[in-house]
Amino acid sequence: MTPGRLRELQRASGLRWSRPGDWPSLLRGVRVLCHRRELGALLELDIVKRSLREARGPAALSFLFSRQFIARTLGLEQRLGCALYHYRYEQASFRDSYVESVYSAGGLTLWRHPAADHVFEIRLMLGNDNLCEGFLSAVAFIDGQRVCVMSFCYVDAALFGWPAGPTLFVTRKQSGRHPEHLHFFAQSFKHTSPPYFCFAAIAGIARALGADEIAAIRSGAHPHYERDQAEVMQNSYDEFWKSLGACAQGETAYRLVLSHESGDPTQLSAAHRRRARKRREDRLAVEKSAAAAIREQLAERRESTG
Repeated sequence: MTPGRLRELQRASGLRWSRPGDWPSLLRGVRVLCHRRELGALLELDIVKRSLREARGPAALSFLFSRQFIARTLGLEQRLGCALYHYRYEQASFRDSYVESVYSAGGLTLWRHPAADHVFEIRLMLGNDNLCEGFLSAVAFIDGQRVCVMSFCYVDAALFGWPAGPTLFVTRKQSGRHPEHLHFFAQSFKHTSPPYFCFAAIAGIARALGADEIAAIRSGAHPHYERDQAEVMQNSYDEFWKSLGACAQGETAYRLVLSHESGDPTQLSAAHRRRARKRREDRLAVEKSAAAAIREQLAERRESTG
């Protein structure tokens, strides 16, 4: 793609590149703009030039100029390829009603549970406030208060050395400090926490798309990893994925095989077995609800292929 054609697409889309304010940012911008094919292909996608622009404004693609968006272990061409793969896949796979809900209507409800005068909900939304950490987010709310965000992208599994094909790559996990709302959650759902429900919702999305495994970012690959926060990041990311049975797959990601079972129930006391069974039932309810919500939004092409 010629520079002139790229400028035409940019003007037609109404999107603008961010204007870097320092020399490192300026150099990153120059490097990004050298990849005209990927940028041009992004600007030609309706979901980018219409839905994303309407949702995030003219600077919607400024995340491309972030220092290490998606994962710091990937090269720039790989990261641009991930962005293009994600938006192509999302545009091809879902109905217009999905795009309207996720990009402009406050999110697509994946799971909702009223209990004891409270409403617990998980919605699929445009990457909540930082697209460089993931283009979509499963966001948990309690009585309208956001308490957890888990973000992801659709990427080609070949990125991790797996067989080629779409997979979910979970790239952000963040919990808010809202003790009163978390107390409400703990009263209704024993011995678990909102991040596990957000992951169950993402697992439901994967199930609806025919996947039985998910990739999850390693703490050292996180775009905002800082060495002085290594222990915090490891606990927040790596240990959480391991609690779900993850195994490392290179320097970028963990591999999580989706399963409803965890651990050996015969090694638990009767009380622990009851608690473990209740946790599984609660998370499975979230997963099934999310899978049903996504299946309703699949484009006919995908529905016809099962």
